[in-house]
Amino acid sequence: MSFTYSVDSADEAAWHAARAHTEDGQMVVTASEVAMLANGGTSTWASLRAEKSGAKSRWTGNEYTIWGHQREPDIAASVTALYPHLVHNTRLVINDEQPWLRGTPDMIGTDSAATLCQIKTALWRGEKWDSAHVPKSYVDQMQAEMLVTGATVNLLAVEFYDELDTGGFVPHFLFDDPHIIAIERDDERIAELVAIAEQFLAMGEPDTLDIFLADYARADAREKAAKAEKEEARKLIAKEIAERPSGKYVGDLGSVTQGKDKTETVTVFDEARFKEKAPKTWAKYVEEKEKTTKGRLTITPAKKGNEAV
Repeated sequence: MSFTYSVDSADEAAWHAARAHTEDGQMVVTASEVAMLANGGTSTWASLRAEKSGAKSRWTGNEYTIWGHQREPDIAASVTALYPHLVHNTRLVINDEQPWLRGTPDMIGTDSAATLCQIKTALWRGEKWDSAHVPKSYVDQMQAEMLVTGATVNLLAVEFYDELDTGGFVPHFLFDDPHIIAIERDDERIAELVAIAEQFLAMGEPDTLDIFLADYARADAREKAAKAEKEEARKLIAKEIAERPSGKYVGDLGSVTQGKDKTETVTVFDEARFKEKAPKTWAKYVEEKEKTTKGRLTITPAKKGNEAV
């Protein structure tokens, strides 16, 4: 299988255009997008369809992806020092037999395209990855890159980083302590990825509601995560303030006051019992009024079990 080099990512506008459509306007998918589709739900599919159709702006990344892009050239140089035939690549490559399959491998072998390298940065959590701990989406992206290029092995080069309390990142250890995992070509998984890509391309233009549902699903996920984080913080605050005799705290970031439990007797009107014991008296004070109940809008994001695969 052969491929052709296309535009360089330095020409950002042309690079993104070539990642979206062929020159005659046909929709294409890239290796990273195939991995997204394979590991995402229906909201992911709808969002990507909306981006490619121009119905919404593309995702431009966050501080983590920016950090990864900044570190990529240095990591690539360290990989080349270990594997001289692998050089840093920033050009889009197009599969000659299936031009709707594209990708931008981080490194490509100069002697042949049999070997690729994918560069990733990851938060240090106490130990290096082994092949069993590589995120499935990364493996799928690397398999898709091997599909595009015909490569038989794709090396995963990982540099771990620490997140500073003041914001920003710093390498946990420089890449002179290399961490490289070889991912072998898996033709069975590649066939599954091709089927996923073909299903996506056959879906056509997205429904407007799909676009809005994708946005809603992402916002819903963020809201649930924030709610869980807030509740956990509340529990920790409650536990900490309970150990302080005053039950009060005032600091630069806010204040905490823990009131004391109290028990009191309150008077309530038992309407059901009144109606039962004195139905005629109850009826004298009952009025019939017209009431309009607004129809409820129910939005249910797709669950993992219902995702498109």
